[in-house]
Amino acid sequence: SGNGGKTLSFEERRDWLERITRAGGQRGVLMAEFTALAFTTGPVGVHVGSVATGSTRLSPDAAELLLFGNAGLTGEPGDFQLAGSSLDGSVYTTAAGTVALPFSPLARGRRQMVGVSATLKYTEGNVLLLGRDAGSELRGEPVAVDLRFPTIQSDTSLSPVRNGGGLGMDLRLAWEGGSWSAGLTVENVFHTFRWDQESLIYRPGEALFDAAGNASDFEPRPLLEGPPGLRDLVDELRFHPRIGVGVAHGSGTATVVAVEVGHRFGEGIALGPRQQLGVGVEHHPWSFLPLRSGLALVTDGWRGSVGAGLRIGAVEIQASGLLQRGEVGSATLLAFGITAAGR
Repeated sequence: SGNGGKTLSFEERRDWLERITRAGGQRGVLMAEFTALAFTTGPVGVHVGSVATGSTRLSPDAAELLLFGNAGLTGEPGDFQLAGSSLDGSVYTTAAGTVALPFSPLARGRRQMVGVSATLKYTEGNVLLLGRDAGSELRGEPVAVDLRFPTIQSDTSLSPVRNGGGLGMDLRLAWEGGSWSAGLTVENVFHTFRWDQESLIYRPGEALFDAAGNASDFEPRPLLEGPPGLRDLVDELRFHPRIGVGVAHGSGTATVVAVEVGHRFGEGIALGPRQQLGVGVEHHPWSFLPLRSGLALVTDGWRGSVGAGLRIGAVEIQASGLLQRGEVGSATLLAFGITAAGR
């Protein structure tokens, strides 16, 4: 095992395994986002982007096998049960158009700003991989490997970008009065996304290696031949509603403090934490240099972030970093972007 080019000691690996065992397994999460097009003109905005997600889960025995090899923690060949391990991956692309309608009512002689917006979006499913261990085992005496890891995946012989799709809508309401502002967001008021089952295939993922010989079966088959439980997971991959409420104080180049609460209903496709409570601060030591920081409690963990921008005329260069810890998984994310405002 290694960590930044450094070999882990036996004690470090044993400590990792003890923590993994107490947690019931080891989970890893990966997410990447890419924006191909984004612009606004008047009250209309357009955005086209893709998001890739991946997650793995190792059972305690699988983690021991990875950290210590088939000799295990004790140094003696043993039996390892890999049930509970999983592998998921997906890529989605969304094209969205937003229309915002602001208006300025008068309240007790003071003008306020209220805005409503609606986003209509179409999401395509590009890539899908679902795998669940169905009782894999590595035996020590006599040595044998019995792999049972069925998967459902998008058929790479077909179009790599259109393996499902659906239409959805988001609604937003914003209010601003003096130095105070607030907003309400409801994502996926409806979303008809479904994976196209005709574009998916099933692989048994079976292999047996022992003293008598070896045999394997990874041949693709129609989805209907897959295990019912694994097929049910495909049906559950939908975009469920999410509601968010935020309040901010401050405006212009002054310090702005914001608080947000968010909750996603249902499991389905998870492109973020199910629950979130966060506070953020933006400070301008100079008008062209916004500094940002935030802290959020999320489902099974927390996130902290810092960022800065540099405004040069109508262009802003932005950089930020995010640190995540807790049972939700450890992550360190960096982001960089350039935005330009039209006149």
